[in-house]
Parts: sequence; C-alpha cells; structure tokens
Amino acid sequence: MRRKKLILKVTLIAVAASFLIGSFSVQGIFAQEIKRPRPVASPFLGAKKGEVNTSSSFQANIAGIFKMDCPKGIKLVVDAVNGPYLDIQSAIDVASDGDTIEVMSGTYDGFKVEARSCLKIGAKKSEIVIVTGSVSISTYRGTYSLTIGVVDSTNIEISHFIVQAGYTDPFSIAYFNSTGKVKHNDVGGNTGQANPGNSIAAFGFTSPGTVTIEHNYIHDYGKIGVLVNSWNPSASAYVPGGIHAEIKHNTIVGTDFAEYFRVQDGIQVTYGGSADIEHNDISGNFQTGGSEWTCDGMMCYDAHLVTTKKNKLYNNQMGIAIQKYVNDLKIGDDDIKGNEWGLYTWNWVPSTIEVNKAKIKENEYGWVNWDTDGIVFDNCKLEKNIYGLYNGGYNIGSSTNPTATFNNCKITKNTDYDVLQGSSTNTLVFFKTKYDTYYNYGGGILIEN
Repeated sequence: MRRKKLILKVTLIAVAASFLIGSFSVQGIFAQEIKRPRPVASPFLGAKKGEVNTSSSFQANIAGIFKMDCPKGIKLVVDAVNGPYLDIQSAIDVASDGDTIEVMSGTYDGFKVEARSCLKIGAKKSEIVIVTGSVSISTYRGTYSLTIGVVDSTNIEISHFIVQAGYTDPFSIAYFNSTGKVKHNDVGGNTGQANPGNSIAAFGFTSPGTVTIEHNYIHDYGKIGVLVNSWNPSASAYVPGGIHAEIKHNTIVGTDFAEYFRVQDGIQVTYGGSADIEHNDISGNFQTGGSEWTCDGMMCYDAHLVTTKKNKLYNNQMGIAIQKYVNDLKIGDDDIKGNEWGLYTWNWVPSTIEVNKAKIKENEYGWVNWDTDGIVFDNCKLEKNIYGLYNGGYNIGSSTNPTATFNNCKITKNTDYDVLQGSSTNTLVFFKTKYDTYYNYGGGILIEN
C-alpha cells in the first residue's frame, strides 16, 4: 500500500513537471507572439475618466509618437579642397534618407533641403565651417532669399556651423512645414535697415511637428533671434499649434539699434505657434533711442500653448511680453532681472496665464498689466524693483473687469511702491501675499485674504 502511494506521488510529480516543461517550451517558442506589454496610461486621455489630454506637452509631442524611424545611411564628406564633394548642396542632392553629410573646415555657400527625410548635415568635430551667402527657396509663404532653408522635410538636423546671413536676407536658418533639429550653431542674422533679419525661424501650419533649437549662440539679428509662427497666408488666419518648437539651452544676445525704430525680440512665438522654452540666456534686446515697438527678451503674441522654465532674461526693454489673444501660457521659475519692465501683459480676452515661482527682481517695473484677465501668480517674488507691480488698463478688450490673482507671493523691498493700482476696471486678489507699500490712484479694487 505504501509502495502504491509512493508510485502515485512520483507519477503525479512527473506529470506536473512534464506539463510545466511543455508550457515553458511552448511559451519560449511563441514568446514573441504572446508577450504582452506592460500596461500604461494612454497619452490621449486626461487625468479624469472621460477627459482628453489637452496639455501642451502632449499636443507638442504627439507627432513624435507616430514619427518614422530613420534608416541607417552612409557618410558623405564635403571638403572644399579635396572633395569628394566640394560644396554642401551637391552632397544633399545625391544623399539618401538616413545619410550624414560631414563638412570639413572652410567657407561654404548656403544650401536648401526640399522634400527630404532623415538627413544630418553638420561640421565635423573640431572643424571650423562657415556657411554664408544666399540661396532662393520657394515655400508656402512665398519665395525667400536666405542662408539655410528646409522645406516640406522631416527629421533634418543642422549642427556645428557658423552661419552668417547676407545683409538683406530675412532669415539665417528657416524651417517651413518641416521637422528636425538646429543645434550647436553660431548664428548671426542680418542687421540691414531695409529688410532686418531673423536668426532662426520655424514656420508651419499643416501638422503639430517639432523643430528643436538647442545649444546655439544666436546674436546680431536685426529683428528676432528665434521665431515660431503658424500663420497660414492662404487662409489669412493662424493655425493653433500648427508648428511647435523646443527652444532650450541657447544664448541669445540682441543688438541696440539707436538710430532707427523696430521691434527686436530674443524669442517670439506668434500667430498660433507653440513652444517649450527652457534654460535659455536672453539679453540685450532694447533701443536706447526709444521706439513705438517693444523690444523683448521673449514675446508671446497670439501664441498657443507656451511653457517657459528656468530662463534668464536680463538687460532687455521687456523681460517677457504677453500680448493680444494668447492662449494657455505657463511661466515657470524664470529669472527676470535688470530689465526696464520685467513682465508685461496686455491680453484682450480671458485666457489661462500662469506664473509660477518666477523671480522678478531689480527691474524698473516688476510687472506691468493692461487689461489682462485671469492671470495667476503662484509663489512668485517681485522684489527690489523700483515699482513691484503696476496694474492699469485701457478697457479696450472684451474683459470688462480684468482680475489678477496672487497666491503666496512676496511683493516687497521695492524702492517706490510695492503695489501701484491704476484703472478702476482692474481687480487684484491677494491670498497670503506680502507687500509693504500700496498706492491706488485710479480706483482699482484690491481683495485680500
């Protein structure tokens, strides 16, 4: 009896082992077919059940979810002396998707990339390559003369060049309905009076593609250092989020034009363009002679979905300017110091503008407001300015009683007044916000909690 039980136990163990081994072997054979991915939250969904994700980070990067992988190509060498390619354009013309065009030291003509994919074009490491001279390029916005142009292309990288625009060229580097990267370049825009230039521009309205602009030295531009624009000229309207830019770790230095008047911005996001702007050093955008136009470290004008973080903005006329129909703007932890006006808002319709942990110090005015409704300051410092804030208004927009809210902020140590309240149409709401001096000359409303 004991022997039969032992045999039965051994038999059961053997059957179980056989079943497990068989299962493992089947699983091993079909592992690639039956393996399931770890469950993750859909990027299309919002924080709550039934909501759709409309965050700027999602909208900006949705194109990246579906972007194609670039094939691995070959290297084409451009050498003005030894070849095999004597100029950059000739290498582009024969390149295939995935190829890298490596440029040796020398001075080369400008070039264009039209309806191509997956090209890396740049100077070889430690080589000094200057790109200058104009090329003509046809775009949905018209025909332009510029130094480097990219049209209707995807994943085009431009890197490690010294780019010098012609005296009358409107752009040094410009992307039109295209995606890619502009990185580690020294870029100067033209300073001509007749047609002042922009250093780097990203235009587009057909898709939420992204142009990444990072680690560049951008200087001597006649108008704008980095421009992001989603205007559709054929429809005479802008497309919200038609082009997105990642603008990171750049040094952007403007030029004082005392002899003639025009706008000059370090970064301008306009006409529906969207951008993430982080870790940039932006200075020198001003005119000593005065101008009817503002000169700004950063300008958002009719922009859509813009975030900023840890930028340094100093020695500009306006540190950050926000104008007209701006939609969904988040300013985070920027250092706004030593400008005439630190933060300037003139927004005509209710919007979502959040300022979080900004340090607005040592400006003439920390914040100047005209008719902006719905702006919220959280944990900000407006200190050591001449005026901490000036809240006025023309009452020309659709907001009949614009309201700004301050939560846990410090508006202190300013020379003349911490809070200067103007127009009777404007309201300030303070929650746990400190200030020392207050002057109300226009009948504005202050609500404290």
